[in-house]
Amino acid sequence: MDTALILLCILAFAFAVTGLEERLFGERARTVSNSEYLVLGALFGPLVLGVLSNQRMSELEPLVSVINGLLGFVVGLSLRMRSRHRIARADLVFGLLTAFGAASIIAALAGLAVWLYARIEPDVAALVWPYAATLGAGAVAFSAQITRRGIAQARASGPVSRLLPVAADSGRVIAVALFSIVVAARHAAVADGTTLAFGVAGLWASIPTWVGISVAAGLASGGIFHVFVGDQHDDERLFVATVGLVALTSGIAHALEFSPLGLGLIAGATVANLSPAGDRVATAVRRLDGPAAVLLMVLAGAMWRPIPLPFWSVPIGFILLRAVVLRSTCDSLLRLHGELSVQHLGVGRGLLGQSALAAAIAVNLTLIDDSLLADTAATALLASAVANDLWAGPLLRRMLRDVGETGRQGPAAAAAAAEGARA
Repeated sequence: MDTALILLCILAFAFAVTGLEERLFGERARTVSNSEYLVLGALFGPLVLGVLSNQRMSELEPLVSVINGLLGFVVGLSLRMRSRHRIARADLVFGLLTAFGAASIIAALAGLAVWLYARIEPDVAALVWPYAATLGAGAVAFSAQITRRGIAQARASGPVSRLLPVAADSGRVIAVALFSIVVAARHAAVADGTTLAFGVAGLWASIPTWVGISVAAGLASGGIFHVFVGDQHDDERLFVATVGLVALTSGIAHALEFSPLGLGLIAGATVANLSPAGDRVATAVRRLDGPAAVLLMVLAGAMWRPIPLPFWSVPIGFILLRAVVLRSTCDSLLRLHGELSVQHLGVGRGLLGQSALAAAIAVNLTLIDDSLLADTAATALLASAVANDLWAGPLLRRMLRDVGETGRQGPAAAAAAAEGARA
């Protein structure tokens, strides 16, 4: 059977199952949807039924690249400078510092853990940092949708309710940027015939060059869209042009062995700031965002490679460490925000939810690296995305209740917020 037809049948089955669950269980069914898609992918993948065999998964690599490019493009569209004035400076600074601080701390602690393992396997001692940085990037791949949906469901309003979506968006940008630098460094190592070791001076001199090339490719793709599409008023043509741009950007990334997430981010930011049709592009992309996330989770399950039992301590430790670091980082930065005080301790609980972006980073890592350390890092990201989605919503609503912001929205505002969260 044709690979595309098999994939469509699996997706139809997945949508049918989740649709039935939403009818039976309502909002509670959404908390396990990511787990189900991941399990379905693993079930139909090479490890169990083999419907999506290794050969078929190789044929689907360009599609995976396009999906990653789309997710990066969506993140880039949020970087519209003309809308920055509507975001309080304190919220933006808090969000950026929280995301950067949490990513740095988790990367450092993950690097220490991998270094301890490297004492047993000396050959990998110099290759610690790419996997540690990948875990740091995945840790701040927050779910803006879970955050906004939880705020809407709680009908919350106040400084924390305003801050959390900004922090989630900031974390997503930092996650894509950090992982893109890791991929560019790997590309530089391959091009120079060296390893990803800290002591290789020539490698660190060439990394900025490859990062610059990837940024230039993203800018060029976004610039081409602006020149040839311009202020397009036909929504259907704009939708087709946007899909074409994402495919072009992802194809360039796949051919040059760059991260499609990073090129998509740059292209999306370029379109958002140059094209007069930036808002309509964002609206058009929403039609693909949900199905793309579902497809990515299915493919992530099919591409997952199991790790030895002792290595499962890494995913478990990563989930616990992420929760502790997010809470402590947010609490330590409270004094930098003029509207927050000690009564807002624990706001980090509102950022536990992760998104398909974490799965995209895991899939991207799996495609470019087949080592045990890469499989362990990818497993940690997938396990964290699934586990945190189970309790992120309830913990967010409980935190909003603890800080006294629930029930402040009027019915009209709550309905508008809920509609925005679904979009």
